[in-house]
Amino acid sequence: MKTINLLPRKPFVERAFKLLFAAVVMLSAAICAAILTLDTDYSSDTRAIEAEIRRMEARIAELAGERKPDPLFSDFAAYRNLVNNLERARRDWEPVLAAITGALPSDARVTSMATGEDGKLTMAADFREWNEIAEYAVRLQATEPVEEVAVRSIVRENRQVLVPPGPPNAAQGPQTARLYSAVLELTLAENSSMMRETDQ
Repeated sequence: MKTINLLPRKPFVERAFKLLFAAVVMLSAAICAAILTLDTDYSSDTRAIEAEIRRMEARIAELAGERKPDPLFSDFAAYRNLVNNLERARRDWEPVLAAITGALPSDARVTSMATGEDGKLTMAADFREWNEIAEYAVRLQATEPVEEVAVRSIVRENRQVLVPPGPPNAAQGPQTARLYSAVLELTLAENSSMMRETDQ
């Protein structure tokens, strides 16, 4: 005899609910497991990166310590800069001396020269006549390396001078001569072609 079930059938949604619930639970568990795995891997990678950064920072600090300048090299660099500055500021004195001696009268002579910290040149010279001093100052100031000539002092002196050999009846040996000893102060041009450019 065949059994007949007269109870109404359960809806499909109700019948599939348990399966769907189980599937949702399993999917959620899988997602949570994946998230935990990713978080663990990320934390592990982060720790590795942080460790590498610390290692690199330590290496950089070590290299920076090794690259500290040697005190001897610092002294050498300072000395080299000083020499370079002096060479750039050095004057070519040959044209200046040529101007000083070229304008000098034939019977006059330079007895001393000195330069001061202000760059001025002080010279002393002996002249036979006092008017030669003024003429010399005018000619000297007209030369290129000299901007200004100032006469600081003039002293009249009688000195023993040697007379070059002459005719047999001429006076021989030292003779007394009247000389004018003048001290002149020269202001030299700073931005003229007389400055030596060592870096060219």
